[in-house]
Amino acid sequence: MTVFYICFAILTAVHLYACFFRQWALRAGTKPILLLSLAGFYLLCAREFQWIVLAALLLGMVGDILLLWPDNKGTFLPGACAFALGHALYAVALFKRAYSTGAEFNYVAVALIALAYAAEVIIASKRLSPYVKDGLFVKLMPMYFSMMAVINIGAWMYLMGALQTGAWAFPAALAALGGVLFLASDTILALEIFKRSTARGNFYVMLTYIAAQFCLCLSFTLA
Repeated sequence: MTVFYICFAILTAVHLYACFFRQWALRAGTKPILLLSLAGFYLLCAREFQWIVLAALLLGMVGDILLLWPDNKGTFLPGACAFALGHALYAVALFKRAYSTGAEFNYVAVALIALAYAAEVIIASKRLSPYVKDGLFVKLMPMYFSMMAVINIGAWMYLMGALQTGAWAFPAALAALGGVLFLASDTILALEIFKRSTARGNFYVMLTYIAAQFCLCLSFTLA
């Protein structure tokens, strides 16, 4: 595992360098390898292999490739769909993990978490919608953010169950961190695509995105 961590850190550093200094060819060449390497790592090292996790990682790679051209509608929508399907698979895997801890959940607490994320989805969608020119994207944006919210709810439930039963506490904490970073990454991405209000936005998108995918992959690999 140590060799993989070192190699992935180097690959990440090279890609982030390309993003920060706007080296498009280097960014395009390294971006697909990030998720492909995580998928290979998961396939070889997972303690309890799940096809849905591997599929989520590979769909992330497909989305990464297609979103190299975010202004191209022909690639943007399929890329967003690939990410959405990958998010749905992550959500299923996280809820499976949450219930496999054997915990008795406090559903009042779960409902409060869900309400907090619902509020975030509504606020983010409302604030971004004036900048979205395509009516289809205006409708799809809340659905996409809602999928991110579901991932986070599943991750927090996993952490709650792990802390209650003492099973998989560290992997569950990684999953919760990954969910938060994923939401941050997609929020920055939406700002970059529709509002274009962030300086060097792609760098911050990829910084949080790579960290999110790594945390989720490692979480599922270790438990």
